[in-house]
Amino acid sequence: MTGGQGSPTTPLGKTSTTTPYGAEETPFDLAELAVAAGANYVARWTSYHVTELTKAVLTGFKTPGLSFIEVRCQCPTSYGRRNKYRQPGDFVTYLRESAILKERWDRTAAPGAELPSEAFLVGEYVRRAKPVMGVADEA
Repeated sequence: MTGGQGSPTTPLGKTSTTTPYGAEETPFDLAELAVAAGANYVARWTSYHVTELTKAVLTGFKTPGLSFIEVRCQCPTSYGRRNKYRQPGDFVTYLRESAILKERWDRTAAPGAELPSEAFLVGEYVRRAKPVMGVADEA
């Protein structure tokens, strides 16, 4: 979603044209929604994670059924300017430092642990081969 105005994905406390005092709602997790909706492939990466993002897009293309890949990337013009990421490099640094590999978090975090305030998970959320709607078996 664009950073010009607040959206369901705007991080808590971050400002935009429509949330000048900071977003007050907990951000919506699009990747988790796609998993719950039954997508066969779901991943989230950032513009910093170019290699991983490229592989995820290719995997998404090859996976039958719905694939959902969320990409978090810099927006220095509006969102970045309002949230102290004035240069594109500042925003990329934020993305790099705030991203936590989902695989590592799932393996090491205590049950029910909360992510640090600025952190978000990146990686592959699900890869499965559920039958694709409307496609009959050829048996």
